[in-house]
Amino acid sequence: MLGPFDSAVARSEIPAANDAALAMVTPVTSSPCLTRDVYLPAGLNPSGTSITCKDAGLPAASQLRPSHINNYFRLATTDDLQGPAAADYAAKTLRLIHAAVISDGEAYGEALANSFTERFARLGGTVLGRIDLKPATNQDVSSWLKTMKGDGVQAIYFGGATSGKGCQIRAEMAGVFDPGASTPFLGGDGIADDPACVTDAGANSDGIVATVPAVDAASEPTASSVIAAFMSAYKHANDYGPETIAAYDAAGVVYTAVDRAIRAADGRLPARGDVISQLSVTTGYAGATGTFGFDAAGDITHRVVSLYAAGRDPKLPWRFVQAFDYSAALPY
Repeated sequence: MLGPFDSAVARSEIPAANDAALAMVTPVTSSPCLTRDVYLPAGLNPSGTSITCKDAGLPAASQLRPSHINNYFRLATTDDLQGPAAADYAAKTLRLIHAAVISDGEAYGEALANSFTERFARLGGTVLGRIDLKPATNQDVSSWLKTMKGDGVQAIYFGGATSGKGCQIRAEMAGVFDPGASTPFLGGDGIADDPACVTDAGANSDGIVATVPAVDAASEPTASSVIAAFMSAYKHANDYGPETIAAYDAAGVVYTAVDRAIRAADGRLPARGDVISQLSVTTGYAGATGTFGFDAAGDITHRVVSLYAAGRDPKLPWRFVQAFDYSAALPY
């Protein structure tokens, strides 16, 4: 099967599909616990200890597979690389050395905040302050923002979702920090390409840059002909979306695995498990989004995180800024 498009849905579907030896290939889902038992590696946690899926309140990947054989493969990389990508952007592209960090107090947001902090420190930066918001509260951070400004903070990283007040804080920053791109506001896919974030930030939406754990297909030369062909065939503006080309590659890698399984069965109908076996040994697949394979956990080996910048109009898509590729080496 192709999909699903949501990590929570995947968490419910994997055990049933695994029991039925049904291969799943998703274009997007990025929760680490869908493919492994560690939510945040020790190398991305300032405390130097790993955060398990159980610690994060999630079932581990091993609990989702009754057959003890992996049947789940994905074309998006994992959330734990989002914080490092934002830190790389802050330190390497923007040349910043002082930042402050906010998390929304949820497991996802805290992991992003931790991984940004650890990577930024490894790159020579310093996090001068951090605040963990209390979930479901309208916590006042105005005095904290003033303290951070006085301490020389150059940017703020927010770990969390738009619903976690992050982009409202961006609006509050305008009365304390230099507005717009002069004081960047960085975050993850919990706020990326979200019209509500732009609305919440008000006149201070410029300078918001957020990560997405996936390849930006429109910036890949290998995808240009596929995109053109798709738009020629499907002309409605809403037909094409951010996941369209990843879904195209997901279908392609499934067809290739099924073809190999049929050939291995001398042209006969292959068993479902044989398709899983062929997916598990996928390497060097030349897709529209790049060349990739899958590791033993089912994660894509083309580990790319893309960054997008918000504009002033919530109706317009965010602009692609830059990508960081961790295929050759992880950032920890």
